[in-house]
Amino acid sequence: MEVGSGIAGSSNSAMIVGCDNAVIHHSPSHALPRVQSRRRRATQDGARGLIVLSSPRIYTQKYRPVVADAAMRNRLPAIGLLSSFPRDGLLMAYGPVQRDMLRSAATLIAKILDGARPADLPIERPVHFELVINLKTAKALGITIPQSVLVRADEVIQ
Repeated sequence: MEVGSGIAGSSNSAMIVGCDNAVIHHSPSHALPRVQSRRRRATQDGARGLIVLSSPRIYTQKYRPVVADAAMRNRLPAIGLLSSFPRDGLLMAYGPVQRDMLRSAATLIAKILDGARPADLPIERPVHFELVINLKTAKALGITIPQSVLVRADEVIQ
């Protein structure tokens, strides 16, 4: 089960490893019952995990705990891209360091404001990634995170 964009790439990856995706698009709060209904249906159909992909709506402080809470209620291990997700209860996050991404965006904006044409600016990919693991969530889900993974984590939430 996944939430957000980047669906094609995750669907292809899922096929390679023999998994199915149940896509749940997050909607504004007035459509929250519909999202919850789809999540329940995916869980009933055997979903065993949740991948939270890019979506500005989900990244707000208002919705991160809602997503984490839904994953926990359904006993779904969940991974997101931002380190704030495990702080709000998701099992883990692996993604680009947000501070670096924001700094890069600010630099690009400054160049554009100084007269550079956006089409002339190079596309930049993230260089630094971070892994954050929430051991409290892992324990609640009955999951043991291998020590080899814990030592690679940039942050472990107790």
